[in-house]
Amino acid sequence: MSLIKRLLKAVRRPGLIFEKIWLFLLNPRAALLALWRRYPLGSFARRMEWDIISRPPYAFGIYHAADLARRLGVERISVVEFGVGTGRGLLSMQRIAAEVETIFGVAIEIYGFDTGVGLPPPRDYRDLPHVWSASEFRMDLRAVPESFDSR
Repeated sequence: MSLIKRLLKAVRRPGLIFEKIWLFLLNPRAALLALWRRYPLGSFARRMEWDIISRPPYAFGIYHAADLARRLGVERISVVEFGVGTGRGLLSMQRIAAEVETIFGVAIEIYGFDTGVGLPPPRDYRDLPHVWSASEFRMDLRAVPESFDSR
């Protein structure tokens, strides 16, 4: 057993706070980012730059699309997610869109599409059949939250 594992095992016994302090000492950057995620301070752009926002690719796309729309004088844009799955991505889009709307003053409509059956069967090697299988990411309607905003 490595020294770090033994120290972590010893630290876990007294309590969780010691484990968090120990992890901060091992990786201070990760600990500061985790703290920043918990207490989001600063501008949206700065938090997006440091990946503090959940689903950074969504934030990047929505932010820059709204910025471009404002520059072009477009009052309303649509954001689409293909493959909704459990709906957590749409909820993240809603949170991001609400914040971006206040920044740029552009209304954002969110749409999600899903066939409900998951991935189609792979046709050739480019579909990565050794990684993805047919009907993976099947939509479970019971898992989809009912807390979507109707915009």
